[in-house]
Amino acid sequence: MKRKSLLMSFLVIFGVLLSLNIFGRNVQAKYWKEYYFKPREVKVIKPVKIYKMKIAYPLYKTHAVASKTLRRGQKVHIRDVASYEWLVTHKGWANGYFKAHGKYFWQCPKAKGWYKLVR
Repeated sequence: MKRKSLLMSFLVIFGVLLSLNIFGRNVQAKYWKEYYFKPREVKVIKPVKIYKMKIAYPLYKTHAVASKTLRRGQKVHIRDVASYEWLVTHKGWANGYFKAHGKYFWQCPKAKGWYKLVR
């Protein structure tokens, strides 16, 4: 009888700890998604070359068709995506990465050292 109650209490404690761990992961995943995939306004501190990419299917055929240099002091929005370092957007620029039938988007291959966070 004593062994049975000890085993039951162990299983209950294990179940509670497991359920807390599962709920904790959901909160962390939501926070990670909101923090990293939200567009941010940045100020360029060093000139950097960005590339206009033409979307092709299958996606490995996506290629650069133009380039532009961001000047020091210019404000742009950047966004992190899985396939590229930074997606760069600005009012009036092509931004078809998140659109259903988009054709072009701008991307910066340099990971860090060229921007300063504004917002």
